Amino acid sequence: MSTTDASLYLGGLESDVLAQWRRKSQNALYREEPEAWLWDVLGYRWHAKQREFVHAFMEQRRIAVKSANGTGKSRGVGELISWGISVHEPGELLIICSAPTMRQIEETIFGYISSNYSRMRGRGIEPIGRLTSSAWSYQETPTSRPKTLVLGQKPSDKDIVGSFQGIRAIDGSDDGNASKTWVFIDEAGAVHKDLFVAAESVTTGAGDNKIMAIGNPDNLGTYFHSIFTDVQIGQDWYTETLAAKDLPTFTGEIVYEDEAMQKRMLESGMIDAEWVEQKKRAWGEDSARYRSKVMGEFPDSDDRSFFSQSAIDTAHETNIPEDMQNDLSIGFDVARFGEDDSALYGNRGGRIRRIDKWSKANANESASRAHQKALDEGARFMIIDSTGLGGPIADVITARGDRYYTVIMAQGAERSPDPARWLNMRAYWYDMLREGMLTGQVDLDYSEEDGKQLKDELLTIQYDFTLKGAIKIESKKDMAARGVKSPDLLDAVVYSYVNAQALVGHPLAGMKPGDYAYYDPWEELDGDRRGLPI
Repeated sequence: MSTTDASLYLGGLESDVLAQWRRKSQNALYREEPEAWLWDVLGYRWHAKQREFVHAFMEQRRIAVKSANGTGKSRGVGELISWGISVHEPGELLIICSAPTMRQIEETIFGYISSNYSRMRGRGIEPIGRLTSSAWSYQETPTSRPKTLVLGQKPSDKDIVGSFQGIRAIDGSDDGNASKTWVFIDEAGAVHKDLFVAAESVTTGAGDNKIMAIGNPDNLGTYFHSIFTDVQIGQDWYTETLAAKDLPTFTGEIVYEDEAMQKRMLESGMIDAEWVEQKKRAWGEDSARYRSKVMGEFPDSDDRSFFSQSAIDTAHETNIPEDMQNDLSIGFDVARFGEDDSALYGNRGGRIRRIDKWSKANANESASRAHQKALDEGARFMIIDSTGLGGPIADVITARGDRYYTVIMAQGAERSPDPARWLNMRAYWYDMLREGMLTGQVDLDYSEEDGKQLKDELLTIQYDFTLKGAIKIESKKDMAARGVKSPDLLDAVVYSYVNAQALVGHPLAGMKPGDYAYYDPWEELDGDRRGLPI
């Protein structure tokens, strides 16, 4: 090699080294100043409320943001992800993003990431790696092992935690794990609660690991809801609210000095005053939808919540003195799965209180425990959910020789008294309890043991109407699909109230299997035996 060639070669090496040094120095600056990166690289700016969330993301480990509609929350997530990957070395940071469906991940989160990727190129900045519809990866050379930078993941509800833990092993870094893991959960109010457990499982240990959950406050009883309402859970989260009133369309904030860019931002689908006024007229300011979609607040009860906040409050404020002269009816909801609870609630004249609750017991253990409680409390009726595991338990209890109370088997799928109003008996029983709560015939105490769980279950249960207009209460399977626990306590309350009320005073109510009953149909006709009544 000639002296000239050597000089050119060394000069090229020096230029490459200097370029890498400048890039790393610039990225080190951008790590601390994401707003600078956003402006220099993408040519965008965040408004004041967005900057609050970004600064919180820089400082906090767990961030939850509930947001009104049309605030650009998913776009913000896409920009944070694009910034994070751009300012870290490949393999240093692993980002996992999730949402209720894979389509939302691909079309929303990765839609914004793809837009940012293309914009960088259009501005003469070559982004690292290769982008697909649900992954961003980097391969240093054609033969080197790929490094996963960003992965969109919607794991099966059957093994959410296991699916997430497996991601850390495929990121491609030398030790099998990136030094940092960030998890973004978009539309967090509609994901299964185990997704939060999974997020925690991959962000453990030292390092700048983070979880950011953002979504509309639509669904009550979800883990996202608990972050904002449960003191014990919420103490580990930094929480914020993004309402319509915080947007530049309401505050008048000048985000871009350039008038054309400011106009484009305001007209980019951001919620505006005209839209809010229209929804105020259409929905009403006190409606659940207005609180959620405009104010960014969880509603007192959502549009599909079966028990209104008014019914829940009335049942709590109603005071029915305990009268031992009233018959005690015990409602028994039988656990079916590992996380579910078997529950007993007792009802004396509308005063309904918890008697017992347990889990992880076999059929004989549950039957024995429920039977003994009925004896101890002096019950006259025990109403048992007799579907599934409840059927054999009801049979065991019924066969007890020392039983003096009446066992009633509840079958929620049976035909209701009026199928035009209630799809089945389950809907009928629930509606009877709701009516009793609203009219002051039910006394519930949410301050007692497990009272908060009962209140949460009342807020959580949803309903719909059939094509014929009959009330349909959502099934436990549907609840599980949206990440909500089975309403074990509530079902026990329902059984104690509705069925007992329907059977108290019935001439056959106190009889046991094997007893004889004599019935004269002429008494029903109010006539004599010589002919039909006149």
